Amino acid sequence: DSNLSNMKQVSLVCLCLLAVLSFVLSTTTTSAQQSALHPIVFVPGMMGSQLESKVTDPSNCDGAHDWKLTWLNPLKFVWGVMDQSSQQCLTSNMTMTFDPTTNAPVNVPGAEWQNPVFGLGSNEFLSSVDGECIPSSQYLNRYVSYFTARGYTAGKNLFSAPYDWRQYPSSLNRTGYYANLQSMIESAYANNNNTPVVLAAHS
Repeated sequence: DSNLSNMKQVSLVCLCLLAVLSFVLSTTTTSAQQSALHPIVFVPGMMGSQLESKVTDPSNCDGAHDWKLTWLNPLKFVWGVMDQSSQQCLTSNMTMTFDPTTNAPVNVPGAEWQNPVFGLGSNEFLSSVDGECIPSSQYLNRYVSYFTARGYTAGKNLFSAPYDWRQYPSSLNRTGYYANLQSMIESAYANNNNTPVVLAAHS
């Protein structure tokens, strides 16, 4: 069924990430080696990149509201906990349209979107939503916990780089994502004795 399929996909992702990070593990086992820890930047996929929304148009189906966590909650969205009208409202507000004058996608009028965290490296950006555990969205939590237990520190040598997955590559560049990612990598490199930075990503 769909639950079993999701579990298999999550397991495959974990195995792939484990292979990518295996060479890092050999340098993270003792406190004497902490000065040689490779900084790690996790780039989660759409299921691990949270998005906040802000609506300024009172006539919007979601009503006017300040920034609030809107994505992700697949348990509600996919498995029917969210009613149909709420699903349609979320889909409508998340949809972007192409603007030929700027040659880039734009949000629907009156709605704004942003990633709530960038670079923190904690499990904030991968944790539960509204108190609900979402296994398919927490696939990196175990790695964050694993490396933290072995000497890594969020914001020092462990970082996250979630992104607005609604954008395409060139429009992500317009938002400053790549510049911010480059700056974070360069800072992590310089602040950790010029130790090469490891990027762990999937989509």
